Amino acid sequence: MIHLSYEQEITLIKRLVMAQGVSESDAASLAAVVTHSDFTGTYSHGLSRLCIYLRQYMAGALVAQPDFRCVKDADASLVYDCGGGSGIVAVNSVYDTVLERARKYGVAAGVGRNSANIGCGGYYGHRMAEDRYEQHLSLPVSVRRRRSPYRYEPHHYGLSHDESKPPDRD
Repeated sequence: MIHLSYEQEITLIKRLVMAQGVSESDAASLAAVVTHSDFTGTYSHGLSRLCIYLRQYMAGALVAQPDFRCVKDADASLVYDCGGGSGIVAVNSVYDTVLERARKYGVAAGVGRNSANIGCGGYYGHRMAEDRYEQHLSLPVSVRRRRSPYRYEPHHYGLSHDESKPPDRD
């Protein structure tokens, strides 16, 4: 059995994913989530899942250089087309903007569509704790698209717990 340190696993994942044509920054996002999974005991979304991602890149089911773009921007509400790329990369990108908007408006929601599995959901709570944004609740959810077994639609929501800005309850 081979034991990898946290840094060794990050490096291994980045190199393997970059060999599929993924940019260094996108590979770093993917490596962070996969490694977090392994080192927090969520092995189902760690290196074992990486093999699936690599096969998807090789088969063309994941786009290595997706056309990731915002298709609707209504201040605290954002919708992205993720271009068929990694759900991990997509949800991290959406998260960055949602967090910025939640800080600005007190509440924000972001949706990413046309991408794949978002990986270990616990990672995003970890990110939120690292960002020290206690007024923000982040809930990633993925929904499988019917046209392809490899494509998911990750959703990333932000919700303020600031009592002066209560959430809508429909």
